Amino acid sequence: MNEKDFKLPYQPNVQRWMDFIEHDHSAEALAKIIADDAVMFSPVVFTPQRGKMITMAYLMAAAETIGNDSSNTQNRP
Repeated sequence: MNEKDFKLPYQPNVQRWMDFIEHDHSAEALAKIIADDAVMFSPVVFTPQRGKMITMAYLMAAAETIGNDSSNTQNRP
């Protein structure tokens, strides 16, 4: 078995997130990949956050930080 044969069950969802981070930071794009009944588990917030809107709020904030060029360590001297 080579690396291309090994697929994890969540891989397509991770790819959708990466595409969102790398290409389109719009709420509309994120809404397409988040389920209405999404549950967000965070190490910062100690209770599950339930629902699409609250999940989107957290992920939009994360995307702002992650997608910001100043947070990219490859661009640092």
